[in-house]
Amino acid sequence: MIFAGCMTPERAVRETDEAGRRIATEAMASVTGATNAFDISRPSDRLRLRLLAEPGLDAEVRAAVAAETAATRPAALSLSLADALRAGAENDNGYQSKKEAIFLAALDLDLARHEFENTFAGVLSGGAGREESDSGNGKTRETSLSGSAKPSVSRKFRNGANAMASIGLDVIKLLTGGHGRTIGISGDFSATVPILRGAGRLIATEGLTQAERDLVYAVYAFEKYRQDFAVDVASAYYGLLKTEQNLVALRENGERLEANYKRAQLLFDAGRLSQVELDQTRQDLLATGDKIVAAERSRLGSLDSFKLKLGLPMDAEISLKMAELDALAESLGVSLQSESEQISERPAEDENKPNLKISERPALAGSGNPPAADAPPPNLRWTAEAAAENALSNRFDLIVSRMKLDDAERAVAIARDGLRATLGLKIDGNWSSSKPSGGAKTDSNKLSAMLSSDLPWERTRERNVYRAALLALDAGRRALEAEEDATRQTIRDDIRQIHSTWSSLGIQREALAVALRRVKSTTLFQQAGRSSTRDLLESEAALLSARNALVSSIVDYRMAGLKLERDMSSLAISEEGLILEGEETHEPHED
Repeated sequence: MIFAGCMTPERAVRETDEAGRRIATEAMASVTGATNAFDISRPSDRLRLRLLAEPGLDAEVRAAVAAETAATRPAALSLSLADALRAGAENDNGYQSKKEAIFLAALDLDLARHEFENTFAGVLSGGAGREESDSGNGKTRETSLSGSAKPSVSRKFRNGANAMASIGLDVIKLLTGGHGRTIGISGDFSATVPILRGAGRLIATEGLTQAERDLVYAVYAFEKYRQDFAVDVASAYYGLLKTEQNLVALRENGERLEANYKRAQLLFDAGRLSQVELDQTRQDLLATGDKIVAAERSRLGSLDSFKLKLGLPMDAEISLKMAELDALAESLGVSLQSESEQISERPAEDENKPNLKISERPALAGSGNPPAADAPPPNLRWTAEAAAENALSNRFDLIVSRMKLDDAERAVAIARDGLRATLGLKIDGNWSSSKPSGGAKTDSNKLSAMLSSDLPWERTRERNVYRAALLALDAGRRALEAEEDATRQTIRDDIRQIHSTWSSLGIQREALAVALRRVKSTTLFQQAGRSSTRDLLESEAALLSARNALVSSIVDYRMAGLKLERDMSSLAISEEGLILEGEETHEPHED
């Protein structure tokens, strides 16, 4: 029975995990509708462990991971956007910290619920004693054994009352003399019921209510982090694709400048080109070479930052799938493929390496004019007003702020209760029965009731707490109003950004087509002696700028849409951390 009162660390962890997972799963289902069981453990096959046997792991686990990955680990891992999002969700420390915060809040709720459950306790005791006495009749010795058991149960009720009941058994057996034995049985009952201060469900269950709220806050914080993280990873991924494409365009521009320089040398040798124009061509070629070196350094630095964001080892060899940029452009109705202009000479079948081609087609079919600045973006279901209303209703941080305003209102009610006098009823009951061997049975019963009160003559602390609670409530209301105004501004800016980037996308398509025609015509005119070298160099610079601007517009438009959905808390994220296209966490309101 003594060992039954002990708990092994393994059992403590097992039972705690079971309780935490169960409560967290219920909370996730209630807030987000998730059906999967909540789990704080990190996947054993996450990408970091596949790339590197992580130091600090158990030796057997490290050896197993190393043996499993040694034969299959590729020289360079090609990541799609989905791969990057999945890897980030598995490896990111912030992701894990938010999940652990949910788990700890679930444990706090478990403890708060336990306060209103029956609590059982038991005390066992046993002993041996020897007593010697010296009187006129001589010395006497008495040896005895004694034992007692006292189980009890207590409970706190949600109206503020507390009750406790116990029953005891005492046994004393003499081993000398008359070998007598005395058996005693007793029972105790006590209850306290608050009548004024501290009475009522609102006051008594505040700890439980706040624990439930804290768990909900942790879930919303996790969901907001998942959306923010997914957008950040997507932004970094597309930013890297844009950097790679810019570098490829820069290299191709350098190749054409080198060809121009060789042609300029021939013209100079033939006396058809001046030394100044030849030097201009050489200067542009050298400047482009320096830009390529700087761009490559920037690309490698951005790639390291991206690996850090995903929680991957710095020495991991990864590459991105440039086909993602082609697919993104095609989804927006922009073609990055053409037979006339090729930016890279790498094989087209290798989707992991830049192989972009730029279309010469204008942005508007049958028109050489740029698109109107107010041309509406396709598939934009939201007006600024409808998007703002949706965000005000469904945005996670606003939901939490409104719930915390309710917390502040409860705090005022609790502080107001603290100004009242303490008046409570206490009831005590006791009965006992004992019977020595060979003697008469003795019974005893006792019942008492008492009212006690603490008059509110000194309430300095309580009055200050009440006033502070009122001020905190007013501050919470002001903060919520400011958050709502800031949300409206954010959504309006997001909508404007979508319209702006869509218009820019159309303009850049037209600008690229013009730049391509300008390079071709200038090259022909220069060969015919009808244009200067500077005209040709300027057209090459304009083409490079137009290519980079078009890709930037594609990426900017995509990110503007993702940011709008995130700022409305409508961005659907799967259990694995992937962005679910065409889905949302909340239905849009009617316009």
